[in-house]
Amino acid sequence: MITIVKRKRWSSFLSNLLNLMETDVRIIEKQDLPKRIDGILFRYGVVCNSEADAYINSNQSILIDKATARKIMQRHKIPTPPTVYDIKSALALIKSGHTIIGRPKNHFGGNHFYVIKTRRKLMRVNGKCDYYSVLLPKDAEFRVFTLLGYVIGVAEKVKPEDDDIRWNHRHGAVFQNVRFSQWDRRLVLMALETAYYLGLDFTAVDIIRVKNRYYVLEANKAPAMESDYRLSVFARCLDYINRFYNQNHTLPKRGRITHLPKWKEIIFPALLSNH
Repeated sequence: MITIVKRKRWSSFLSNLLNLMETDVRIIEKQDLPKRIDGILFRYGVVCNSEADAYINSNQSILIDKATARKIMQRHKIPTPPTVYDIKSALALIKSGHTIIGRPKNHFGGNHFYVIKTRRKLMRVNGKCDYYSVLLPKDAEFRVFTLLGYVIGVAEKVKPEDDDIRWNHRHGAVFQNVRFSQWDRRLVLMALETAYYLGLDFTAVDIIRVKNRYYVLEANKAPAMESDYRLSVFARCLDYINRFYNQNHTLPKRGRITHLPKWKEIIFPALLSNH
């Protein structure tokens, strides 16, 4: 059995998952979680100390904040927008003619998003931001869902009508599914690298494209999967994990990919039956 632990009022779409499952999955809020569960504990963006036989997402990986995650990506040479972590360096970027985005180390849903073009604005948000990134002129943005070293889906964000630069679901952006055969292998490999170095067994990595180059923005630990298609894909993958674990007493987890793989090598095994 897989037990998915979530925060109260978060990830309400998960309740629809149960109707799609063929194997046993339990969804429980953190405050109701017992000290010990049988089977697999899936931390859906939640830190918890319950014991289990196996885990999807460690407490350590969930605790990594957005600023620290950006530093980890830079350390491992994963392309990100140019990023600094102090006000003096941020001011230097502004003086060089850049518009920058300031954000705190913990943020959610496109909130706490400061567009900074002047020294005055920078001083006004001083103390509210933990890192500052150059605003790049993106022509596309993607969300890549990864699970246990594989990709389970890619969605492209459609630019909102109000021209909000966040392209965030909560601010009018719409997700459109990208078919397996249309995945750019550079894009999905970058997402898998990000998940690997952040230690996340499950995540949704936001990546922008700028003049045919990709840059990682962040990795989401409790992403929304509100479309029927995305949720059905998630259910198939969880069913596969349950069956695999029951037979092998381990998770179907793959290590780091060190080469540019064929697209069928990237896809979670449960999703290959129709392709």
